Amino acid sequence: MSSFLGRLLIVDLSTRRAKTVLLDGSYCRQYLGGVGLAVRILWDFSSSGVDPFDPNNPLVFAAGPLAGTMVPAASKYAVATKSPLTGFIGASLSSSGWPLALKRAGYDALVVLGASEAPSYLFIDDDRVYFRPARTLWGAKSWEAEERIRRDLGDDSVRVATIGPAGEKLVRYACISNDYSRQAGRTGVGAVMGAKKLKAIAVRGTRPIHVADAELLRRVSLDLYARSQGAATAKYRILGTPANVLALNALAALPTRNFQQSTFEGADRVSGERLYDQHKTKVVACAGCSIGCDHIYRVSDGPYSGTQVGMEYESLYALGPLCGVDDAAAVLRAAELCDQYGIDTMSAGVSIAWAMESYERGLLSKEQTDGLDLRFGNGAAVAAMVEQIGLRRGLGQLLGEGVKRAAASVGGGSERWAMHVKGLEMPGYEPRSLKTLGL
Repeated sequence: MSSFLGRLLIVDLSTRRAKTVLLDGSYCRQYLGGVGLAVRILWDFSSSGVDPFDPNNPLVFAAGPLAGTMVPAASKYAVATKSPLTGFIGASLSSSGWPLALKRAGYDALVVLGASEAPSYLFIDDDRVYFRPARTLWGAKSWEAEERIRRDLGDDSVRVATIGPAGEKLVRYACISNDYSRQAGRTGVGAVMGAKKLKAIAVRGTRPIHVADAELLRRVSLDLYARSQGAATAKYRILGTPANVLALNALAALPTRNFQQSTFEGADRVSGERLYDQHKTKVVACAGCSIGCDHIYRVSDGPYSGTQVGMEYESLYALGPLCGVDDAAAVLRAAELCDQYGIDTMSAGVSIAWAMESYERGLLSKEQTDGLDLRFGNGAAVAAMVEQIGLRRGLGQLLGEGVKRAAASVGGGSERWAMHVKGLEMPGYEPRSLKTLGL
């Protein structure tokens, strides 16, 4: 088995029981990476026609097969479940320390079944699984919950994957956060975790990871490390993924004002270059990554002073150009709120952009927006709407359903500017310019 451990942990929240089953090596090798393994396990444990919020909808976590080895950027995990947004398979990826802990605890994958009667969290301590109450954690924002669980367990080395208030309130694009700045962001996996009343999964793993040929792995890994420091990754090391803003704008592939345009006149003001010059505080890397594309930005003055958040291109596109916002500080604040409440930044931005177009076309009134002037370009309104979504208040109750359901509810032809594919809000690339994405 080598780096595959051949062990699946099955946890039933309804009965508060856990057991480990052995996975055959050939079973694991049939499926590509953590996503392939997670989706296969989801298939094995799913029942036909199950509702995404039903306790019988499995929630599967699978570590990448190379997690815990010296292969660079291999510390990944996948989450698979039936998506509350699409009703199809939903899969999402995250990275850093949590998958390392899962592998070191002795598991390739974890499947969570059933639902707790009251809020709880799991603590996986190598072979031991504890069901712990989380009533006092319910309502805590993602970062706060991580810190409080570590204090509760008395061990700063414990890794925690948690939901925020959005997951608890079943926002259909709620995410799962881990290691403070990493998220399994897409398809609503956090909402399924919330439906199970599972606040978090804390893991402490102490076992080593073995490989079949340590010397060969070392040589290959050193070559990958060297290549990762070359010209091909320079823009990500220096500017992070926000380097894509100006490049995509030049290609007329930067979605703007809810995909009404493909270039943004304010692109320079929210570009990776501008963020680097005015807001960068440090660069960090996920566990085992030699590139370090995660740039942390801080706002030091103005109404959003004190905001500090990591920013990826997809978040920047959705909360910036897509909403017509060229105020970098407001975009950073909106992203910070998404992380705190546990919301997918892409789905949030697309949902808000749909609401902005609906507002400008007269389908949504100022009364319905609780007085917010929801015109394109209003960065303060975007940040305020993120908070409404996270708390399921006001218009956020509707937008928390996702743009497909929101448009069906409002009607008036708004389905025509609801930018989604089968219920999943679109990523940050203009398919009319990037033909391969269109395919």
